[in-house]
Amino acid sequence: MIASEPLHHFVDDYLSFLYETNPSAATFDGVHLYDDLLENFDRGSVERDVQSLAGLARRLAAISTDSLTSVERVERPWIAAHIQGRMHELEKIRTWERNPRCTGSCSA
Repeated sequence: MIASEPLHHFVDDYLSFLYETNPSAATFDGVHLYDDLLENFDRGSVERDVQSLAGLARRLAAISTDSLTSVERVERPWIAAHIQGRMHELEKIRTWERNPRCTGSCSA
């Protein structure tokens, strides 16, 4: 059996993705690595973000709960819900498409 990915590695990758695609949120969180970037809400970028989020959701689902600590077992469903919420915002609510003043704060 293949060992599952450690949750903390996944979280590092997920945060990197979130900050790269939403640099305003990164700055708000005190991460200044992306200060020279702006959010990109064109249709192609949003579609790539949704595909990336779907891939992240699959990676998270593949992490065995057997290998998680009790704290990670609580955190894992929250992370999954966050990913699903971001996907819902981008695909269904589509604030990026409807709000002409949309900035990084428009996404979940």
